[in-house]
Amino acid sequence: DKPSSLRSTIVFHRLLQYYDDFNTFAASLGVMSLAAMVFGVLQAEDMGLRSQIAARLLISATITSITAISSATMLQFTFEGCKQPSRVGKILAWTPLAMLNLVIIEFSAGLILWYTDKYPTWITTSVGVEFSVLFGGLIIMAIW
Repeated sequence: DKPSSLRSTIVFHRLLQYYDDFNTFAASLGVMSLAAMVFGVLQAEDMGLRSQIAARLLISATITSITAISSATMLQFTFEGCKQPSRVGKILAWTPLAMLNLVIIEFSAGLILWYTDKYPTWITTSVGVEFSVLFGGLIIMAIW
C-alpha cells in the first residue's frame, strides 16, 4: 500500500513536529498535579478514601508526565533525520501522546475524586456531569 504508507509517514513526521508542544502540556499538567496535591488534597487533616485515591492519581499524573517528556525527548533524538521510519518506529512515535492522554485522565480523575471527598454532593455531581460531557466530546472528536 503505497498511499497508506505515504500517509502514515506524513503523520509520523507531523507527530514529531508537535513533541515540544506535547512536552509543554505534559509538564504543565505535572506541575498542576503537584500543586493540587500540596495545596489541596494534602491540606485536609482527615483524608477520606477518595482523597487518598486522588493523591495517588495526582502523583501518578506527575510521574507519567515526566515519563512522557523523557520518552518524547529520546524519540526526537532517535528519529532525527529519519526519512522512512519502520513500522515499529511509527507505532513508537505515538507513545508520548498516549502517555499524555493518560496524564490528562489521571489529573482529571484525581481532581474530581478530591472534590467529591471535600465538597457537597450537588457540586461534585455538576462537576462530574460537565467532565463526562466534555470528555465524551473529546473521545468522539478523537475517533472521528
